[in-house]
Amino acid sequence: MSALMLHAGGHLATIDDLRNCTTPPPEGRWHPTSHISVLTAVKETLLGAGYEIKSEQYGLARNDARFFGVIKLQTPLAQGVGLSVGVRNSVDKRFPILMACGSHVFVCDYLAFRSELLVRRKHTLNGLKAFGTAISTAVASLSSFKEAEALRIQRMAEMELSPAQASHVILSAFRRGIISSIQIGSVCEAWETPPHDDFKPRTAWSLFNAFTEVLKPRAITAPQSFVASTIRLNGLMLPEAKDATPQTAA
Repeated sequence: MSALMLHAGGHLATIDDLRNCTTPPPEGRWHPTSHISVLTAVKETLLGAGYEIKSEQYGLARNDARFFGVIKLQTPLAQGVGLSVGVRNSVDKRFPILMACGSHVFVCDYLAFRSELLVRRKHTLNGLKAFGTAISTAVASLSSFKEAEALRIQRMAEMELSPAQASHVILSAFRRGIISSIQIGSVCEAWETPPHDDFKPRTAWSLFNAFTEVLKPRAITAPQSFVASTIRLNGLMLPEAKDATPQTAA
């Protein structure tokens, strides 16, 4: 899942909107970097590394002082899953420059960020240069991440579950607080009668998507809770993945 969530405080933005945003003058050690400069650095690095951009979605908040967005890449990991990049910036001294990469990038105008790879740099005199160097390193590692993530998804897709095993996982998710007692029935229904043909095979991957289908509304109403739930769900489906849980920044 890669998503850009908008609340009452944010609005969708175009590239021209980003270009027209005002960047305050420096104050002491704080040298704010414009939204468009941050975005340009990210996109040029991605394109230079040979990645193709499939779609882009951007937003602005707090009188356009805060910028956030998701860039989806033309790089499939599995059916319906691809690599994405999240971007965040602020010119009100609230947040550092940030780029997030992974298969499950989540961004909202509360500036909650969830992804597998994170790059942060402060707004300093050489902040944009340092950010450019850091994202080049992160983008270079995407190839290795892609292979590891594709393998993880493949393993879940090949892991067949009996009705008893699926029930055990669902009950374990409830006991760990990943889903509520009210959601148990919805997860069971999404598992037993999948809304998409891709999830009809009785595998751990299909069950994982049954959970995320039910948890989707939480991404809008309680983004921080949604982030925590999906991270814990990954650990439940593949326990050995706990040592490599995605990072969350806010």
